[in-house]
Amino acid sequence: MTIMEKIDNVVLAIFDFETMNVANNIISIFSDIIDTNLVDTKDPHLLKQINSLMANCLNAMQNKDYLLLADYLEYQLKPILRR
Repeated sequence: MTIMEKIDNVVLAIFDFETMNVANNIISIFSDIIDTNLVDTKDPHLLKQINSLMANCLNAMQNKDYLLLADYLEYQLKPILRR
């Protein structure tokens, strides 16, 4: 399963109100992004952007704002990965 498919699955789970495993899936997605070098971690601007996005996603999960989390994944993370 690709990272994009994993993101799509999380977004669909959120829209289906299946939020039990969302936190674990988000951690898995960001771990896979770093482990597989999908983003250039040597680029300080991009690294700062990814770190900020991870913090925003964690904050959204803590606040149980899953729709905001889905927006972060769809409209911020996916475009970063498509570069």
